[in-house]
Amino acid sequence: MLDRSRSFRVLVGSAALALGGGASAQDADLSSYIQDANRSVAAAGQLTDAADILFPVAASMSPPPQRFGLVRQASLLSPASGEWSQFDSWAAASEQQAVIDALIEATDPEERRVLGFPYGRGVDEAWIEAGLFVDLGAPAFLARGATDQAYLRVLTDVVVLATIEAARLAEAGDGTRCKDVLVAWALLGRQVSDRVFFHEKLWGMTQMASAAERLRDIGHEYPELFTPDDIASATNEFDLRNLRLDRIEFPKGERLALEELIVNVIEERGGPTDRFAPVMGVATAGEHAFSAFGRAAEWEDFAEGHAGWFDTKDELEKVFGDWGQRWKLNDPFDALMSEATDFSRMDRSRFAVIERFGSRMEGLFDLRMRVLVEITGTRSALGVLGYKRAQGVWPPSLTAVQPRFVRRLDNDPWNFDRTRNARDVFQFFVPMRDRPRGPRELPKPHVIRVALGLGESALEGERVDVIGPTVFGSNAQTFADAIRAGVPSSVFDPATKQLDVDGMKEFVKSQVRLMDFEAASMERIVGTVDGFGEFEFRAMIDMVDGAGTALSAEQLTGIVGGSSDGDSGSRSLSVTITDEDFVLYSVGPDGRRQTAEEVGVLGSDILMWPPLLSLQREN
Repeated sequence: MLDRSRSFRVLVGSAALALGGGASAQDADLSSYIQDANRSVAAAGQLTDAADILFPVAASMSPPPQRFGLVRQASLLSPASGEWSQFDSWAAASEQQAVIDALIEATDPEERRVLGFPYGRGVDEAWIEAGLFVDLGAPAFLARGATDQAYLRVLTDVVVLATIEAARLAEAGDGTRCKDVLVAWALLGRQVSDRVFFHEKLWGMTQMASAAERLRDIGHEYPELFTPDDIASATNEFDLRNLRLDRIEFPKGERLALEELIVNVIEERGGPTDRFAPVMGVATAGEHAFSAFGRAAEWEDFAEGHAGWFDTKDELEKVFGDWGQRWKLNDPFDALMSEATDFSRMDRSRFAVIERFGSRMEGLFDLRMRVLVEITGTRSALGVLGYKRAQGVWPPSLTAVQPRFVRRLDNDPWNFDRTRNARDVFQFFVPMRDRPRGPRELPKPHVIRVALGLGESALEGERVDVIGPTVFGSNAQTFADAIRAGVPSSVFDPATKQLDVDGMKEFVKSQVRLMDFEAASMERIVGTVDGFGEFEFRAMIDMVDGAGTALSAEQLTGIVGGSSDGDSGSRSLSVTITDEDFVLYSVGPDGRRQTAEEVGVLGSDILMWPPLLSLQREN
């Protein structure tokens, strides 16, 4: 009988020998990769590392009453929610208030601090006990850091606290402090975005976008909360020149980790060594060390056909060089961006080592654009809100909000007219005042149809383990694969986009019935699918197209209209906007002005106001 514990010890031992038991020159080479990563994040020239302010109190905070898979779920809570009292009491406790104070201090825009703590265990022991570190294993190597950033789980609790505290302050009428907390949340995301690994940048950029939306959401729900001075302050702190989004670099950590792995698992001028499987098993095990045994077995399958030393190093240079060039362009309209990436053309089996650490990198390009839209759209929306607070009426045009409330308006990042080589600001109108109508027509409210689901939680990233556990993992993957690749062409033709609604209905129900739901939940979900029409099915297809490698439980149940606890709920809604509110939107990737009639996972337009978070809560 196989002694798995002994086998695991042998596996880890062989990996440790490979990584730490070689010649002193090899030791020096290995340590140089970690040194390079730590130099990249170090708080050089800073008076105080932001971690020195935030981490000691974050290590002592109490966990939230319940943990959410997505921060958005916490933001949907309000004083009217049944769970509110327990979150209110939690946020009000002294340990949590100390965290809020530290968050604001650590992200003070005047200080421009960085989150410069090193990778590995060279941090305060109390931080390690609280999970506020990046474990590189023993012996330490960067590949472990690429798969397990435990500190992001703690920072997610900090962010949940920030969104709850913002609601508490709004309810208490303290707009200035509320604004400070939300700006600090965004700036924490900005600090994390400057670190070297993919998951750190994904988390950090996500938080910037989420904090911006939450700021709009609070402004919508409490229209008298922010003073004109609060609004002018917030739009200044969210100014792109202050946030310096263009200085966020493409992930460097994964490239360093891959360079480190290559010298350990592939013989110089040769092919994979006998260390290939055990080292890769440990390197990709993440926080679950015992899974290294199973991972090593998987890597055994790749060893024989994997590329050798020169080809792997050349492919690594080509793939990351291509990504780096596109990232520096920072222009989705450049012709290069329409071409297939070198990674997408790569033989993923022959270069499995590169594929494992690069499989989700390309999602950062879309996320960066979404962050840019959220930040700039928030500045414009707050400018309109400030004008209304000061003048008592909506501005006649968006440009009227500058320079008092927005020093300089941003252009809509997606609004680029190639024929004129010109850009334009976000689209703004007051429905019953500004919409064109015939001479005999009465003013009409504006109707917006919203498809909620994955598209509105996509800011939280793909299925990222550091954010929260998933349920129905294998079911979610099966469902995603079925929708992505298994829909019969007679039901949905990807080329022509033609859709057979009845055929799609039967296909989706058949996939749902293959899943491991209890009977009552199964019938409820199937019944929901029975009520779907073309709108919902096209939204479903769009959701899965952007889902990455897997769908979380929230995403899966968002698609089929249920929830992980068996409750059902509609994921599409219609909202009627009168002249008591305004509409602000980005034209989205297709560049067409469609008056935000359809938004969310189906529409191209990206709605900034009313905020989708507010609409989701209210409906």
